[in-house]
Amino acid sequence: KVEKTHYMKNVLIIDENELNRNSLKTLFEAQGTTVYTSGTIEKSISILQSLLSGQNAPQIIIVDIRLPGCFGLRALYLIQNALKGQDIPLLVCSSGYNSFAASIMKLLGVVGYLEKPMLVKKIYEFAVNIIVEKTAPKQEEQNQAA
Repeated sequence: KVEKTHYMKNVLIIDENELNRNSLKTLFEAQGTTVYTSGTIEKSISILQSLLSGQNAPQIIIVDIRLPGCFGLRALYLIQNALKGQDIPLLVCSSGYNSFAASIMKLLGVVGYLEKPMLVKKIYEFAVNIIVEKTAPKQEEQNQAA
């Protein structure tokens, strides 16, 4: 049996709350995942651009869109702009958004929306499932070709 976390290599966590960032980071790192974190949109975009210029693109971006100086859908727009068309899923973990806002988020590449407060373990499990669903078929194709 292949562990789900086998598919997790790099993750970017964007949350102004240091406790949330560090708790998620600890969970991912315990499974061998490299984790990049940021508490502001400016630093997040800088980290993302650096990762995309190398071979370390995150497999998922977990973002709270209530960030200092950049609130809501604007944060998602800036992240998508920095991605330059790369297919990296966005998982939003935030509070105070209605179903209309959630539908707009989907247009901006959001694959899931989790309402805060939420257990960090639930966010972790949701992110892992997204990556497993996205990468498992590719991994199976590679195994069959070998």
